[in-house]
Amino acid sequence: ELAENINSFFVNLSSDFQPLEDDPNYQAECTPDMLVDPYTAYCALKEVKCHKSVGPDEIPNRILRDFAFELSPVVSDIYNSTLRQGKINCLLNKVINCLPNT
Repeated sequence: ELAENINSFFVNLSSDFQPLEDDPNYQAECTPDMLVDPYTAYCALKEVKCHKSVGPDEIPNRILRDFAFELSPVVSDIYNSTLRQGKINCLLNKVINCLPNT
């Protein structure tokens, strides 16, 4: 019952909101300290736990860790582009789940 009350509370907060229109000229404000360089991405990828379950991209964690050097420039570029554009990639969007109404 507690979960239902919490879910109802958050649903009621946003029930009157109108969706924002997409603005192709929009540039999100992001400060340089929010951006990730390839070395930081490399360090994060090297720390991935192999025994954990995979994410929505279904890339095995061992691949992410073993190929951290090769993947780090790509990962940092995707992350930084997402911040600069203010848009979440469709794969990342799959990770964001709402509580089901039961």
